[in-house]
Amino acid sequence: MAWELLGGGWDPSGWASQWRPQVSLGSNAKCSPSGISLPDLTGIKVLSIEAYEERNYTYVPGIFGAGLPGSKPIPDLNFCNVTVTYTHPGWHDTINVNTLLPIDDWNGRFTGVGGGNLATGGGEVAGFLMMPIMASGHATATTDGGHSSDVLGPEANDPSWALTSPGNVN
Repeated sequence: MAWELLGGGWDPSGWASQWRPQVSLGSNAKCSPSGISLPDLTGIKVLSIEAYEERNYTYVPGIFGAGLPGSKPIPDLNFCNVTVTYTHPGWHDTINVNTLLPIDDWNGRFTGVGGGNLATGGGEVAGFLMMPIMASGHATATTDGGHSSDVLGPEANDPSWALTSPGNVN
């Protein structure tokens, strides 16, 4: 399993197993915007869908992943990289959701990757977690929540996005 790359023996597969997918990504599924069917959600307007297939991709740990014990490149990854960008009309927001779907050897499990403090997810931190998760057979996703996901920048501790006005939660 790819979790050995992260060191420390952490493996969230037991935690993630409580969510079971309803649709599998079979070999004949299309990894393209037209091959993705999204539900009609009240109050959501999809702005764009990007989807492309990655074959024989080699993950090389970046600034965060490189410092972990046992972290090393993961070669020969085959996956569908999907990004959905949407908004809540009238809220003046733009939210990005990035999802990695294993093309081969999907184990039927999903693991969501989020941030910490006031950062939702996305960015470099999500990147170093998502590839090993996906390499272990899980579908995985993260979102920027419509604001910066830079956990090292000043935005990581800026609560202004959480309130639409004083006392009104966003």
